Amino acid sequence: MAKKPKLYLRLFLLQLASLVALAAPLAVVLIVNRARYFTETEAAVKLTTGALIAVALLLLSMAGKLRMPRRVVLISLVVVMSWLLEAILKDLFLLSSMVLIGVALDSLLFEPFVKHTRELITLHRGATVQAEATAAAMCKANAGSGRV
Repeated sequence: MAKKPKLYLRLFLLQLASLVALAAPLAVVLIVNRARYFTETEAAVKLTTGALIAVALLLLSMAGKLRMPRRVVLISLVVVMSWLLEAILKDLFLLSSMVLIGVALDSLLFEPFVKHTRELITLHRGATVQAEATAAAMCKANAGSGRV
């Protein structure tokens, strides 16, 4: 059996680096301002809950499993997230700018390589299937005639 290429590991590492590039600028700002955001227990609980919901929505979106809900559900989600993340909404411009920087870094540094690696994986799968079919056909032909 042929040795599997390290394309899957490469794809995993590229996607992990992409996620880090997306989250790093925002995480830095949140860490720098943590004293302002997490001084009260109630605010910390609300922010943690809101962050967990946001991460879950982000992961679902990245996996392509997030469908756009009805307007009532969407607006309800916005209201709940606004209430949960109330402490950081004062810095919305700064935080959204950090998200923009993260998305730009991801788009420039990682998306092309992730796409290229996925294409290589698809090509390798096709080549493997073709090689196996050719080998099976040659074995079948050789077994019947005794010729090479």
